[in-house]
Amino acid sequence: MIVGKSKTSTFKGVREKIAKKLTEWKERFISKAVREILIKTVAQAVPTYMMSIFNIPKQICEDINTVLGWYWWGQLRDEKKVHWMRWRRLCNPKKVGGMGFRDLHAFNLALLAKQAWQLVQKKDSLFYCIYKARYFSTTTFLEAEMGHNPSYVWCSLLSAREIVLAGSRWQVGDGKTIKVTSHAWLTHPLRLNGDIPEDMHVHKLINQ
Repeated sequence: MIVGKSKTSTFKGVREKIAKKLTEWKERFISKAVREILIKTVAQAVPTYMMSIFNIPKQICEDINTVLGWYWWGQLRDEKKVHWMRWRRLCNPKKVGGMGFRDLHAFNLALLAKQAWQLVQKKDSLFYCIYKARYFSTTTFLEAEMGHNPSYVWCSLLSAREIVLAGSRWQVGDGKTIKVTSHAWLTHPLRLNGDIPEDMHVHKLINQ
């Protein structure tokens, strides 16, 4: 797939496909419970495959959320009903007052982070070997740079790398590859100028 400079134009077909489905559903009398199921299992599932590969522009995600909001609150043809709650709140779990709908932008980043994690863990896969040879032959994925003339898939994977870094920690083994002063390997922030728990001899490790 060739992705041009205008990412919004490239991925607008995703929004149009979902909008077409919603238009068909609007012609029928459907209860709120069925609408919830259709939104969760059909409409929000349409872009799943594409979101696992590409970083969909946030504007496209917002546009999809808008049309889903219109459908949820009961839009009939061109008549728009009152939205009694923001879509962001509807994405909260039901136990805290939401409906459990997906935040599509966050879902997109989560899928990309899952793919990026494969470049950290699955080093015997063809996926890893190709990207390793092309983009980070002398380093690791977590330290790789954008490189020259990168594909949009690679740019998308790098956009989710911060999520991987924020949610992962090094398991200290022989200490040959871990960088004590820069890699995340403790369960709390490194404190060099404050009090350090007695069972954390961090200063001794850094001096070594």
